[in-house]
Amino acid sequence: MKKLSIIIIIIILIIVFFSGFFIWKNIQDAQDVLIEESNDESAVEDLFNDVSKTYWASEYISYLVQRGVMTVDEDNYFYPENNISQKDFIISILKISMPRIEISELTNQELIDFLKEQKILEKDFEEEKLNDSLTNYDAAVLLAKVDIIIQGHEQQMIELNYIDLDKADEIGETLIEHSIARGFFKDNASSQFYPNKLLTKAQIAEILYLFLNV
Repeated sequence: MKKLSIIIIIIILIIVFFSGFFIWKNIQDAQDVLIEESNDESAVEDLFNDVSKTYWASEYISYLVQRGVMTVDEDNYFYPENNISQKDFIISILKISMPRIEISELTNQELIDFLKEQKILEKDFEEEKLNDSLTNYDAAVLLAKVDIIIQGHEQQMIELNYIDLDKADEIGETLIEHSIARGFFKDNASSQFYPNKLLTKAQIAEILYLFLNV
């Protein structure tokens, strides 16, 4: 009887041991899966070397780079906080609005002459200005012209209450009104438009995304 009790106790201990082992093993396997999934998420966390999935403009940047509207360099850097030149912005707009034009084959002067013919650039626009950093004013006016002249949208008007547009010429102000009315620029709920504010590549990515999708 005593031996039987000992055998039963041993059997119970063996069952408990193996049950505990399998429970522990399942927990470890589950943890390994979570770690693996976490590693997978971190592997795709960076869309580019300097743009993570959590970056505020990642959706816009990814969308435009995939479509060739904006580019990354050979090392996969986008430089989202850098300012953008007028030339780079113009090229991006043309890629959207006139995709059949071989922009890379045009010299700077040919690009300017072409855009003057289309009445996108003013007659006094000089080649040096292509390297100037893009401002809020430049972006809104250029987008409005392309939208009206190239895309054929009717010019829209909206009452603006920006106190810092009082020095803008009348044509420029109406073009800014069009860009805002069309939704290319989000209303910043401010009394100022900040026409001279320099725009970063990330901010331009948002504007171009809106231009493509409104």
